[in-house]
Amino acid sequence: MIATSAKVISIDDNGVRTVQALIIGTTMPSTLPTTGSGIEGLLPTDRFAPGSVIFCPNDWSQAVANANGVFKKRG
Repeated sequence: MIATSAKVISIDDNGVRTVQALIIGTTMPSTLPTTGSGIEGLLPTDRFAPGSVIFCPNDWSQAVANANGVFKKRG
């Protein structure tokens, strides 16, 4: 997966960034990410802001991060 855009929303005292990201992948992973680990363009410690999106154009599936930054599948 590749983060085609990522806006840093905040950085905590430990240097962990919260990012609002648009992530593109070929297929939706069975386990949705909780950090930027393994996502090109993000740091392994990045956390997701509400409204971050994973989009997979091959099957039109998507996942959107809720108010807690946790991805939920849609479509």
